[in-house]
Amino acid sequence: MTRMRAAGAVLTVAAVAFAGTACGSDGGHAKSGGTSAAPKGAAVAKARGGTAATTPATHPSPTGHGTGGTAPPKLSGVAPQASVKVGRVCSDNGMVARTSDGKAAFCTMRKGEKQPRWVAANGAAPIPTGSVKPGSTCSDVGAVGQTQQGNGLVCVKHGGTRTWTEVKGSVAIPGAIRPGGFCAPLGAKGQTAQGVVYTCTRTAADKQARWRK
Repeated sequence: MTRMRAAGAVLTVAAVAFAGTACGSDGGHAKSGGTSAAPKGAAVAKARGGTAATTPATHPSPTGHGTGGTAPPKLSGVAPQASVKVGRVCSDNGMVARTSDGKAAFCTMRKGEKQPRWVAANGAAPIPTGSVKPGSTCSDVGAVGQTQQGNGLVCVKHGGTRTWTEVKGSVAIPGAIRPGGFCAPLGAKGQTAQGVVYTCTRTAADKQARWRK
């Protein structure tokens, strides 16, 4: 009888020990699960402070007036050539454009006048002089100018504002060009009176920009 009671006590102790082990095992799994899947708040905090968090890239606005204050985007190919009216006030001395009848005009201030105006170029292709800053305002859409580095700019309307926009390719200079003559801006395209196309370029031997084939 004593042996039976002792055996029963041993079984009871074993059962209690097994139950305790099982509870500890469950608690361990819960703890382990808490480590691998932290609460959402903790995950966000870790993502914000951890090195693994990635900041999404910021892209400029298609119009060039994004939150970062980026300059207007560059145009591709030959720039548009809208028409201007001879005698109308213009904003930038030395810029060139095309009139409504397809002739060349340039923006200049004549003696005795207080504002620059569009003046007919009498058929010859005018050479843009001076420089304007990309992103600055302009008066006539389609007018052609250049940067301080000699790159082509075109007056383009972005939303409700007209701004000087740099061109990736070539701008078209109105009027008849003279092969070998001085030109601007670099990369511009021009035609002779016979319709032969030339490009405004420099060479290693001649740093002066000229109309070349």
